[in-house]
Formats: sequence, C-alpha cells, structure tokens
Amino acid sequence: MWYVTILLLVFASCFIPNLSRAFAGDPLPGGDRVFQPVMGASVATDESDTSPKSPRPMRYRLGEFELTVSQGGEEDQYEVNLARSGKILYRGESSYVNPEGITMKDVPSKGCESLLSLAFSGGAHCCFTGILCTVCGGRSTWTLLDLMHQEEVDTVELGESGDTALQLLDFAFAYYSAGVTGPSFSFASSPSMYRLYVYGQKGWEPDRPGSNGAYYEKLMKRKAAEIRAAQDDDEAASLAIEATYYSVMAGNGDEVSERLLGSLLPVSWQRAEHTVFRDILKAVREFDPAAKGAHSLMPQ
Repeated sequence: MWYVTILLLVFASCFIPNLSRAFAGDPLPGGDRVFQPVMGASVATDESDTSPKSPRPMRYRLGEFELTVSQGGEEDQYEVNLARSGKILYRGESSYVNPEGITMKDVPSKGCESLLSLAFSGGAHCCFTGILCTVCGGRSTWTLLDLMHQEEVDTVELGESGDTALQLLDFAFAYYSAGVTGPSFSFASSPSMYRLYVYGQKGWEPDRPGSNGAYYEKLMKRKAAEIRAAQDDDEAASLAIEATYYSVMAGNGDEVSERLLGSLLPVSWQRAEHTVFRDILKAVREFDPAAKGAHSLMPQ
C-alpha cells in the first residue's frame, strides 16, 4: 500500500515571502484555483519497507511526457525530472514545496490536457518555477515558466470560445523606482498585475492588449475604485499603476490609458507620470514568463 504523508511545517518568513497586495487579494473574476503547492509533503514510500529511507519517486504521465518527483538528499528537498519518450528535457530541484504534478483536463480547450508542477527555490522573495506540459490537437508542448513570487495558479474561462487560460502575475514593478531621483516602492507596496497566459499556434504565450478586453476592463475598474481606500501615497500609486496596466491590456489605447494614470496618481507621484506610463507600456510589451530556450513545440 502506498501513501503520501503530509507533514505540517511552520515556515519562517525568510522562506515563503508575503507577496504584494494584488496577489494576496480576492480571487479574480472567473478564476478557479487549480494548483496550490503542497508544503513539506513527502513522496510515496513502501509501507512494508521498515528501512529508515525508502522513498519511491512519484511519476506523473501525460502523453509521451513523464514528470518524476524524488526525495532529495536532505529533508524537504525534492528532485524534479521531466522526460519525453525517455529523453530528459529538464532537471531541477525544489525546496520545502513538493512539486507534485496536477493534471488539468480540457485545458487549454476541450479534449486537451495539461500537466503543471511548481517548484520553489527557497530563500526570501524567490522563486517559483512552473513546469507546464500540454497535449492538444495533435501537438505536444512543454514550457518552463519563471513565476518569480507566484505560488498559486488559477485558470480563467475565455468567453464564448470555452477555451481556458492560465492566470499569471507580472512582477515587472517589484522594487520599482521612477528614475534615479523619482519615487519608488518597497517590495511590499509594489504593484503586481494579473496577466492571462493563452494557448495559440506557437503553444502557450501571453495574451495581447485588446484580446481579452472584458476581463481587464473589470480589473481596471476594481483597482481604480480601491484607490479611495488607499492608506498612503505609495498604495494609491501602486493601484494607479495596476489600473493603467489593465487599461492598456483592455485595449483602451495609449492616450486614454495615460490620462487615466494622470487622474489616479497621487500628487507626490505626478511628476513621474510620463516615466511611469512608459514603463507600464514596456512591462505589457515584454511580459513573457517562459524561460529562454525552454519552450518546445513538437508533433505528437
């Protein structure tokens, strides 16, 4: 008989950081939690084996992909291997978080399947890596995701198409400073924006401005409304940046979005408006969590 023992651990703040306000908030419209990593869970062991160490790797299969999670050499350390048809695609490690594989049916669309695993590097403020495999429409893709501080992944249904996107976070403004002498954020006050990760002709990729307008329009209005309850200028500025980012993603255009930013920024941030807006456009344009060289598209 095989079993998985869940060990209850108390984490010091230096291991799993308190994330920014946007991440800690309520789930987004349409979001369904599909993955939350298991903290300190052991791999399966053979109950009949009484030896001190008898860990057995856990294997998760999707098409020709096989994800293997093994107990590492130290407590709360895990080794992760991803292979396709026996050929190793990725080797990695995870600290404190068991990178168990979660299979998602009908993701990204009906009849497709995806496998997701999250590994944690350990240390303050960093970092989660996502291993994402998908079998869809006769194609097999795998993507290594640099999720930075994101420790959970949700799915969002995309309107009438019935397709499903992954809901990721853009941390481009972590520790942001508006120029050398401009205002800046601490990590705790930094904006972090939701961004949809969609499946297209090239596999998984970030969505583009205007492609999911209703989703981002709702977020824009929510963040703009929250400014009234902001406790200080940094919180107000953070919310203003998030609202403007969502305005750009909703397809409202640069002129409209920059006017929105100017109307929402507190006085202490007004002189940095143009710099901030330029950096918002840069963040929208450059967001891509796929690690360089880790995205592979192959015929099944």
